[in-house]
Amino acid sequence: MKKWISLCLLLAVFFCGCGGGGAADSAQSIDPNALAKTLVDTLSFDEAHGEIAAEDISLYMDVPDGAEGAFYKSGSTTEAVAVFSCADDSVAGEINASLENYLSEQETLFEAYDAKEVERIQNAYLKQHGNVVVMCVCADASAASDIVEKEIK
Repeated sequence: MKKWISLCLLLAVFFCGCGGGGAADSAQSIDPNALAKTLVDTLSFDEAHGEIAAEDISLYMDVPDGAEGAFYKSGSTTEAVAVFSCADDSVAGEINASLENYLSEQETLFEAYDAKEVERIQNAYLKQHGNVVVMCVCADASAASDIVEKEIK
């Protein structure tokens, strides 16, 4: 009888430890297209955004295998929204680095003639949430953060 109780307790501990839950599971289930669209539709932008076709995102940044996402960009400002869901945290780290590089290139491009755009880039929201990476270049990065934190619990 003691062996059965011990076995049951051992199995209970094992399954409780493997249950997961929390933010990582939430992040894994995020639809990057839906979150990107929510950001574009909810936040205030100076200019309308066009969605960059999936096959054209690589014109703006490196996209490693194991990452899928949505990228919206304005035509003449630095305003942009990108959301990527990745196979794992490692791929998400590559996407995060690629978006950091994108922002750096945009800052270099705009610093010669538009200080307002440079300020937007410097205050951009860019964060990795487990296997999800979100970037938002807009006038109110804290509003972007609030939306993302609500969607990725």
